[in-house]
Amino acid sequence: MNKKNQKILHLSIIVFVLILSFFAWNTFIIYPIKLFVVLLHEMSHGLVAVLTGGKIISIELNKYLGGLTTTEGGNILLIASAGYLGSIGIGALLFISSFDKKVSTWFNTALAVLLIIFAANFLVDLLSQITALIAAVLLVISPRYFNTLVNQIIIQSLGLVSAFYVLIDIKEDLLSGGNYQNDAVILENITSVSSTIIGITWLVISAIVIFFLLKKLIYAK
Repeated sequence: MNKKNQKILHLSIIVFVLILSFFAWNTFIIYPIKLFVVLLHEMSHGLVAVLTGGKIISIELNKYLGGLTTTEGGNILLIASAGYLGSIGIGALLFISSFDKKVSTWFNTALAVLLIIFAANFLVDLLSQITALIAAVLLVISPRYFNTLVNQIIIQSLGLVSAFYVLIDIKEDLLSGGNYQNDAVILENITSVSSTIIGITWLVISAIVIFFLLKKLIYAK
């Protein structure tokens, strides 16, 4: 396959994964990726709790992909915002790092170590522990043993869906009429800013980041 056709295939697969994530989010097809990105979202809450002087009590997932991070202390505003920011930020870093195999290897390894640390200390349910360990193995193996194209497709798909998760999470929790506690509602309680405004703001940020990530892929050499 020549370079041009390889680029077309690469872009087509990434766009397909993105479209599939949107239309098949609640199906078994996306379930493994969904587990990973929800776990990253919850871990981001925990990381910011620690970084702002608090501590993590526990993190758990359930089979319906609800996530719950329990923390103590720290800056509650930053902790509540960290899920959205972490999903976008870690996703973007995964995506961008994949363009350089050496950078991808180091970043993936660092994230894998973090997943193992969380699995050993803070993840309290078997589902999240298994998810963290499988993801850690994949992150370590992919840049080391898969060819460049396969590694990029795997890592970019994970990164892009992580950033895209913010859009889906807000749509399902807020814009589709969800009335249960979620990050936007928690932020509304803290700041008195409407959860709808908060949700739409993060939705726009997510869309902008995804646009620039796809643009980078299109124009990458």
